[in-house]
Amino acid sequence: MSAEVRKDPIEVIEGSFDPTVGPVHFRGKLIIKGDVPEKSEISSNSSVEVHGIVDTATIRAHGDIIIKGGVSGPGYLDAGRDIQVEFVENSTLVSGRNLVIGMSAMHSQLSAGNKIIVKDEKGVLAGGVAKAGQAIRAARIGSSLYTRMKLQVGIQPLLRSEHKRIVDQMTQIEQKHDGIQKNIQYLKRLAPDDISPRMAKRIENLPLMQLHLKHLSRELMKYTNRDKTLRKAINTRSKPGRIDAIKEICPGIMITINWTTLELKEHLENVTLFEQGGEIGWDALQPEDINNDELDEERNGEKLEVEEF
Repeated sequence: MSAEVRKDPIEVIEGSFDPTVGPVHFRGKLIIKGDVPEKSEISSNSSVEVHGIVDTATIRAHGDIIIKGGVSGPGYLDAGRDIQVEFVENSTLVSGRNLVIGMSAMHSQLSAGNKIIVKDEKGVLAGGVAKAGQAIRAARIGSSLYTRMKLQVGIQPLLRSEHKRIVDQMTQIEQKHDGIQKNIQYLKRLAPDDISPRMAKRIENLPLMQLHLKHLSRELMKYTNRDKTLRKAINTRSKPGRIDAIKEICPGIMITINWTTLELKEHLENVTLFEQGGEIGWDALQPEDINNDELDEERNGEKLEVEEF
């Protein structure tokens, strides 16, 4: 079903959203005073505000998304600016700027251009993956049940994902390059008496194999140059990453700060984690840090222009 277009700058739905109308696009701000039930699909050129619960639904907005209840999954929220929710479970939230959670985030995929903050003094961030360009903060991070999770800070998630894509492509090209190069070397070392009809046919294809090898070398150089350019952009635009655990952070968490990764194997209390000199360390979290809940207003989650190869 094609998307229905609403022209009003502000649209108010007094009750819950009706998912049977199909995907709906709003040109202005949308306020839903009830819930957004399963199978709902909503998008807005402005912001979306929901007074109830989002249950296994999709919401996209160029501006902010504010959910006064919570999000249960698998739900999907994608905002160009900030996202605010009370709780999130088994869902994906992508924020171009800040992601602010009132009470808890459990087993979800969280991404923010700037910061992820769980505000409640007993707030929990456990399970899943949380990626933020600058910082992650919660009272309790992880679980005493040794729940596996990943935390990444210090590099904007879009830039980190693009870097991973390039590195994966380089690895694939290198593997193909090495395989063809070994075949060429093997065929060139064969003595005349060792050349069977099958091997003779492979030797006939040597010029094509060499052309393929040159093509892969050129592709590898393109990706290598792109990786250098992207790393330079990341190092220029990134701010020092940090993870604040106001009460505790549990073992079993894979932590990446900037370019450095560490699997946490001990229980820590009231700490801030940071990267220095290629190593991840931690220190006591100071009261002034705990009380500083400023959110960076600069939009760091802008769309990444990706060079095509």
